[in-house]
Amino acid sequence: MQNVAQGPTNHICPVCAGNVDEFVPPVIVVKQEETGDTILRVGTCCPRCASEVASKPMLYADAAEANRVAEGVTGF
Repeated sequence: MQNVAQGPTNHICPVCAGNVDEFVPPVIVVKQEETGDTILRVGTCCPRCASEVASKPMLYADAAEANRVAEGVTGF
């Protein structure tokens, strides 16, 4: 398993495009790829968005890596 970073992978919340809050613990997502598993620390702007990422981690993993909002997501 590869560890991508110690801090959040992203700076933009993948749920609502807010700035990632350093005081909200990142959601740990294990992304399975052909080359091996990667651990992502998906940062969010608030606990509500963190809960959303935790409930659908794969929806938000690619968006966090690209530092953008997930496609088809309109936030809250």
